[in-house]
Amino acid sequence: MESTDRPSTCAVLFDWENTLLDRRATREAFLVVQWQSFLDELLHIPARAYVETGLRHLHTAANAGVAYRGVVEELKLPADLAPSLANDFHTRQGGEPRLFPGALNLMRHLSVLYKTGLVSQGNAGIVLHHVKRAGIAPYFHLVQVDETTEETQPGAETFQKALRALNVSAARAVYVGDDLETDLLAAARSGLRTIWKRPPNTPRHLHPDHANAIIDDIRDLPHALRDFAGIPAG
Repeated sequence: MESTDRPSTCAVLFDWENTLLDRRATREAFLVVQWQSFLDELLHIPARAYVETGLRHLHTAANAGVAYRGVVEELKLPADLAPSLANDFHTRQGGEPRLFPGALNLMRHLSVLYKTGLVSQGNAGIVLHHVKRAGIAPYFHLVQVDETTEETQPGAETFQKALRALNVSAARAVYVGDDLETDLLAAARSGLRTIWKRPPNTPRHLHPDHANAIIDDIRDLPHALRDFAGIPAG
């Protein structure tokens, strides 16, 4: 019979943005620096107004190019400034990463107890850059970043590939993420247990069937893991 008290036979897989990486804080810090870097062009725009406008467009646009076209249009800036701002975003990889409080210490701890994996989607170059710059890369046994579009959302193969690489069965793995409708659902359908890191301002009564546990702070993860029989949590 397989032992249930060996952390090395268990895996905890993580999403990146808004689970370990505080995307808003990262972008906010970058936009402050960008406003200062383009001061000749942006001095007449209050820094706070520029940051808030940039955050909104980067959140909703398909890519940085579209986002900055929206920024310059809304703030009535010269249209030819948009490519320069977008290029600055790409050159500096979206800024220095800001992890959620406690995320780095959490991963130091969990990487000793479990096979830990980052399973994310998006711009692979930016994600990998941020993982390394944040100092969190050594605490992942696997980093898997898939380039996706609206037409190619994560599915069963995404998680099967990660589990094969870690040599862990779905029944012995847990996925932690903030995206309830795509990532978390795909993980559940792949046989993983799931922990939803609930985004701020989400209705507290919402408890979807495909979320086995809910946390509001990544530092609460060890407590949630303890609730899973056969998954030790140090």
